Amino acid sequence: VLPGITRASIVTMAKDLGLEVKEEIFSRDDLYLADEVFLSGTAARVTPVRRIETTELSGDRPVMARLRERLTAITEGRDPQYEHWVTRIRLDP
Repeated sequence: VLPGITRASIVTMAKDLGLEVKEEIFSRDDLYLADEVFLSGTAARVTPVRRIETTELSGDRPVMARLRERLTAITEGRDPQYEHWVTRIRLDP
């Protein structure tokens, strides 16, 4: 796990939504049994993990979808709760 702005943002948003956030080493079996598995990063933002090796994971990802939608709203300046995360740049014609 690398520290980063997107990761920190996802962790903060998850906690703000009342979700428990654990940072620990998980086994492959833990991932197979997880309700949802996703990754975050600057370019990927929030991306689902669809398969681990030959095991297909659940396509139902309500938590990931909620976090992705919220991150998009924040980056587009549409979420007043996180307005302080946004720096608006005004372009004069």
